[in-house]
Amino acid sequence: MNRQLAILICGCLTLGLVLPSASGSAAPFTYKPHGQLIGNSGTGLKSTKDYVPGMRFPIEKAPAYANSQVYMAGGSKGPGGGQCAAMNYSYPWWDNYCEYRSWKMPLCPSGKGHQGQDIRPGSCKFNTHWVVAVEDGTITSIGTYSVYQKSITGVTHRYLHMKMNALKVYKGQKVKKGQRLGLVDNDFGGTATTLHLHYDRKAYVAGVGTVYLPTYASLVNSYKKLLGPTCDAAACAKKSSCGAWGKCGGFSAVCDATGVRKRTCTQWACTGSKCASTAKVESQACTVKTDGKQVSGWSAWGACAQGGTGCDGTGSRTRSRKVCKSGKPTVLTEQSGCVVPTDGKALSSWSAWTPCDGFVGICGETGSRTRKRSECKAGKAVTITQNGVCKVDKSWQEVSAWTPWSLCIGKGGPCDAAGTRSRKREICHGGKVRTDTATEVCTQSKEGMPLGQWSDWGPCVAEESPCAATGKQTRSQKQCQSGAPGVGQQTQPCVPDCASDGWSAPGQGDAIGAAKRDSGGGAVDSSLASRPSSGCSARRTADDSTPAPLAVLVLLCGLLAYRRRWSGDRVAS
Repeated sequence: MNRQLAILICGCLTLGLVLPSASGSAAPFTYKPHGQLIGNSGTGLKSTKDYVPGMRFPIEKAPAYANSQVYMAGGSKGPGGGQCAAMNYSYPWWDNYCEYRSWKMPLCPSGKGHQGQDIRPGSCKFNTHWVVAVEDGTITSIGTYSVYQKSITGVTHRYLHMKMNALKVYKGQKVKKGQRLGLVDNDFGGTATTLHLHYDRKAYVAGVGTVYLPTYASLVNSYKKLLGPTCDAAACAKKSSCGAWGKCGGFSAVCDATGVRKRTCTQWACTGSKCASTAKVESQACTVKTDGKQVSGWSAWGACAQGGTGCDGTGSRTRSRKVCKSGKPTVLTEQSGCVVPTDGKALSSWSAWTPCDGFVGICGETGSRTRKRSECKAGKAVTITQNGVCKVDKSWQEVSAWTPWSLCIGKGGPCDAAGTRSRKREICHGGKVRTDTATEVCTQSKEGMPLGQWSDWGPCVAEESPCAATGKQTRSQKQCQSGAPGVGQQTQPCVPDCASDGWSAPGQGDAIGAAKRDSGGGAVDSSLASRPSSGCSARRTADDSTPAPLAVLVLLCGLLAYRRRWSGDRVAS
């Protein structure tokens, strides 16, 4: 009989061992089947193969809770509640080796997965729970939030999210199975995750290569070893007993005829390997009579409710009390006449505010406005007026129009056609008048604009021959030309000195003879009407009509020719 009972108990506990929960009460260790993932977090690997038999559970003390830190409370895809929610620290366990991730996982049905298993410690307390080595080996690497251990069996074990600034090991250190490595924490390379240990391991698998190995079976087996032997749950439960029922009470309301009675029971259950007792209070429904029971005395009189209209203050008031009837409270009321003051009673709603007015200054923004309503005063309806301060934003309101644009002023020099011009106006800003200035790019034509005074007229230069009767003379001025300073010239007709002194050019004797000399105003001698066919060959003065010697004439002609050439060169330069 005892052997059959033992078999029955073992069958019931195939997936469960009794263990104190995080709250201290007895709770059985239960776990979901291998490969069963929580919710819609992926498709698991249904394998019970223990790839590292004999390994030590990676958290030093029980209880511990293998589940998902992403799909449970506090996780990015979990239900409401924080990371310390009770569901995170209770059984059953959940496998999350193949939980959906982007990492390549050849052994997972989808080809991708989580790499390992998330494990929460016995409570949601930081700097409390130790992570230990699962096998003998060497610490090969320490990252920003990970510790790598190469075991003597060739398996690489990885422990993530410990408190990295409080590790008990260093790179290259040899460690023994069960040796403390660090504390369970939420380090994640600068960002925080939930309080948990991520454990995984890598090794060579024939036909596949070096991959992340399933962890769930090894963790279940090593956790059972950590829990140790269990007690006889059936025998322990037989020791439970209950006392007598107490009086009926605990009614939900004063007139409630249905109450409860209680008794205390002592329950025995396995806690780890021990049979321990806990006290439990049981309740049972019961009934009593309550009809006619007074629930409450009279209440204070209520506010006087005006019964008349307008400013009439006559009204009524009420008070009440409760008694029990058919198991329910019944309200009894009493009414009395009263008078209510009506002074200040509103008979109409406030009218709309008048427009804001009464500003100080042209740009003043603070003004006043009024509104009215009808209300009671001394039993009569009166109209009252309410004054209010108001403000109007007059920013950018124009006080004066824009002035005409100023002259276009160049930027690069006196002949620069591109420049700027400006204009002004007055506007309101911050409740005051402010001058607003606008500037724009402009262009102007400065071609030929003088930059100085005209020079004196140059000498008169004969046009056709040294002694021609007509000629031209020039003068210059510094001017703007093609956007830069240059030199402009003016030309006007003139009479060469040769002609004005009585010399004539060939073929022009008749014209010169008919003219008057500038100096004396007398008529030209008629003897000059017939002159040589070229050059200056004849001359007369006011008091001498005798022809000059030939040598003198030749000299004068040479001088005139030289002067004309000198004047022409000067103009050309």
